[in-house]
Amino acid sequence: MVKWEHHFDRQGLNRWLSGSAALGLFVMAGLLFFSLWIDPAAAQSSAPGLALPKLEKPDTNQSVLLKSDRLTYDKETGTATAIGNVEIYFDKYTVLADRVTYSPDRDILTANGNVIMTEPDGNVVRANSIRLSDKFREGQVETLYTVFSNQARLAAESASREEGNTTTFNKVVYSACKACEKHKGRPLLWQIKAAKVIHDKKEKTISYEQAKLEFFGVPVVYVPRFSHPDPTVKRKSGFLTPSFSISDEFGFGVRVPYFWNLAPNYDVTFRPLITSKQGVLADVEWRHRLTKGTYKIRPIGIYQLNPTVTRPGDRRFRGALITDGEFRIAEGWKWGWDAAVTSDDTFLRRYNINNDNTLISQAYLTGLKGRNYFDLRSYYFQGLLTTDDTDSTPYVFPSIEHSYTFDQTVLGGEVGIDTTFFNVERKTGADSTRISSTLSWRRTFKTSPGVVVTPFAQGRGDLYRTSNVATSSNSSDAFARIFPVAGVDVRLPLAKATDTGQHIIEPVAQLIFRPNETKVTKVANEDSQSFEFGTTNLFSIDKFPGIDRFEGGTRLNVGLSYTYTNNATGAWLRAAAGQSFLLDGANSFGTDTGLETKDSDYVGELYIQPTSNILMTARVRLDDKDFSIKRNELGVSGSFDRISGAVFYTKLAAAPAFGEPTASQVINASANLRLTKNWSVFGNVYYDFENSFRLQDGIGITYENECVLVSLSFSESFTEDRDIDPESKILFNFTLKTIGGGGLESGL
Repeated sequence: MVKWEHHFDRQGLNRWLSGSAALGLFVMAGLLFFSLWIDPAAAQSSAPGLALPKLEKPDTNQSVLLKSDRLTYDKETGTATAIGNVEIYFDKYTVLADRVTYSPDRDILTANGNVIMTEPDGNVVRANSIRLSDKFREGQVETLYTVFSNQARLAAESASREEGNTTTFNKVVYSACKACEKHKGRPLLWQIKAAKVIHDKKEKTISYEQAKLEFFGVPVVYVPRFSHPDPTVKRKSGFLTPSFSISDEFGFGVRVPYFWNLAPNYDVTFRPLITSKQGVLADVEWRHRLTKGTYKIRPIGIYQLNPTVTRPGDRRFRGALITDGEFRIAEGWKWGWDAAVTSDDTFLRRYNINNDNTLISQAYLTGLKGRNYFDLRSYYFQGLLTTDDTDSTPYVFPSIEHSYTFDQTVLGGEVGIDTTFFNVERKTGADSTRISSTLSWRRTFKTSPGVVVTPFAQGRGDLYRTSNVATSSNSSDAFARIFPVAGVDVRLPLAKATDTGQHIIEPVAQLIFRPNETKVTKVANEDSQSFEFGTTNLFSIDKFPGIDRFEGGTRLNVGLSYTYTNNATGAWLRAAAGQSFLLDGANSFGTDTGLETKDSDYVGELYIQPTSNILMTARVRLDDKDFSIKRNELGVSGSFDRISGAVFYTKLAAAPAFGEPTASQVINASANLRLTKNWSVFGNVYYDFENSFRLQDGIGITYENECVLVSLSFSESFTEDRDIDPESKILFNFTLKTIGGGGLESGL
């Protein structure tokens, strides 16, 4: 497959095309010399600063400073002249010239000799001479040269402004490339030339005549005439940059987007993809902004002319609908939606619209005030993999969460209540409706030896209505569950400061009393199916991530953490380890969790940052009997003088209950090596050693200087799903800095 893409840096393109620096020079010069026209006696004085007169929009906080070797005023002609090393300063602008003259009677201002203006954003404008007239509405600039803050350069043989509205630049040259000092006279790597550039402020358009793009002095693209809106225009109807593609599946394709500005607050963008083999892919996006929010609707579809590839669903019509919106109701309250549906599983991936394996559509209403919140949502899931079963896919309507923390304390502690309501339905499989509410209390004491004691208590009640639960003997059930909890968390942070840094050691012990989990077989486990035991949830009161499962029995959680910070370098280290013990009651955790025995697996983590540019991480779970590795995650990322990259290694034991039927050892690594000032190589790999399976890899080389970025790379992906095949491809990308770029993609 061969694919051609092109894109523009619109901001950078408009920057040089508009000639904004030259226009700014006109305006700046007029403003400065209007302010210069004061009492002639003052002009002849040696005062270093001149006050700014009142204009249409005066700024009383700004003043104009004029410096020159000599300042004269001719009473007969009414002409004020600054001669020799003229310097004018105003509001972060600087204007330098050899000679500046202003005659109000003739309404002419001139600046001659080495005219240089520096703008607040760092742009530098140079010219041989400037002449302004008609109250600065008309003027001419000779030999204009601008250096922008990003070091790009624009030059024009001359520029003129008429009636304060139309500015014309003649023989314009623009490039972000610097001339080579060793080879003066050698053509630039690239430059853009135009015989004429016209900026019409009234029509807000910029027009070009005889524009061409040159590489090493050789013209490669020529456009006799074109125009586009100037940078002040945010929205205007017209064609956008087209793109082209060639592939075995679609043949030759061209996408010609068109933006239709219907009104200031709504518009339509058409993105049709016209292909020689499959016909037209229609792609339309409607956007609408209202007083309280915005929304978008994007329908996409194609009637395939040559559906030769085996695929799910209809072989001719394929399509999708993508939409989202969000609206404010009141302070802290909003509602909205984010939805996507497709006609079949592989349409979005095959036409490079969306690479997700599951589409999640939702509508929501949320409110937030301080620590309190309310959230109402409904979900619709569409699985896009061949293993997904549409009939067993759940519909969630509604899902409600509410959390409230009382302002008043009880027994000196904080009291809060959390409530959830959850309803799940399927065409085939378990249905469940649940309401759960938890009343909690917590208070922290600090004793004189430094021990931090936090007693806590909870009371939770669940009401369920279920049907078709696989583990239940009844086709439908309605029941209640109550779970009281009481416990205490004890910590002893020990800190010691030394000459090199600060050390903090904190042992933690947490004892929790609660009854056994009940009626597990009657519950359809919807929100606690995935589980990972580690240091992050070692001290959670309930280690299950959802409500359908509840950790029962009396449990002791213990751990130790250590933190070190170096005073001089800022280097730091953090280590933590711990274990959980079931002291009494039934164990709620199943196999492969690390908590299935009374003495849990050992969990630990380590973070080390020896310097500001290196970070090393490690997380591990070890068997409590033989210390075999159940889960191991290692990572290091860094950036040095010539090399930067990251390596992550994950080892997982088989856990069929949680979707890991076999053990795996996966490495995910990426790196970039700078060979010279301009050349660098890069690569990435994603590989499973345990199963000898490559998931993804790639390698490439890059050349970059001040004006161009070019890369050539080879990549492979091994995803295979019906009409989505494993893919190997070569990519060539280039960017002309400040303008834009494109790419060439060739499949193998």
